[in-house]
Amino acid sequence: MKKLYILLPFALLSLTLFAQNPVLNPDFENWTSGTPNNWFTNNAGVNTPVTKATPGYASASAAKLTAIVIAGQGTTVPILLSANNGFPVTHMYSNLEFYYLANLLGNDACNISVTFSDASNNAVGVGATRISADKTSFTHVTVPITNIGGTPVKCLIAFSVQDTTGFIVASQGSTITIDNVQLTGVIGIDELKDGSDLVVYPNPVLDRMQMQVTAAPGERISWVLTDASGRIVADKKSTIVSATELKDEMLLPELAKGIYLLSMQSDLRRATRRVVVQ
Repeated sequence: MKKLYILLPFALLSLTLFAQNPVLNPDFENWTSGTPNNWFTNNAGVNTPVTKATPGYASASAAKLTAIVIAGQGTTVPILLSANNGFPVTHMYSNLEFYYLANLLGNDACNISVTFSDASNNAVGVGATRISADKTSFTHVTVPITNIGGTPVKCLIAFSVQDTTGFIVASQGSTITIDNVQLTGVIGIDELKDGSDLVVYPNPVLDRMQMQVTAAPGERISWVLTDASGRIVADKKSTIVSATELKDEMLLPELAKGIYLLSMQSDLRRATRRVVVQ
């Protein structure tokens, strides 16, 4: 019983950390050269369809998307999406939430989508909605996410403003302001059937790491290490387990310092753990 009391605080701490919002720069507080950090826009030179708006919903700033006219090109569709083709996640979420202001002209609307992908870039969770109602005060939106099934390693969130009839790209001057973007409702805090028994060490790691997990005799287990963009940087092919516990090792190539995701998968279960390369 004493062992349980010792482990419980660490388990609760782990649960809290995993439940934190994984969206990078969700309040659009940090900007560099006119672009929100960790977000991609179609700003180019003096043409800036995405700008910093103040104040935000509950912070100093927000991201404002405006349909603008570019000389020689006509009206452009403002685009705001997660940089680097998505940010790393370790679990599926049930909702995308955010706050917005809007002044949408003509038949314009804001299209919103969220896509979770696995290490092979296959969609394992999706959600989408369309906003067409003007709002002069920040209004909350919840976008339900459908869990297709699989192990997510990255998430891509996209906002754009465009005409819904298809006759024109967008109406000049249409705007929507986005703030406080969150993923909520963690699904599968631990996907291992028998609890949190997958251990990866050392962590942080330098050039090799050990993996230990309770297993079933005959279970075939494989490992994949991916970077923040979902690219596979190391893997280890299937190992057929002959005991009730598997102790395995993965040699790492020379990797940049940062956070990576280690995925364990078998025909019975799957799990993902964060790995810090130092």
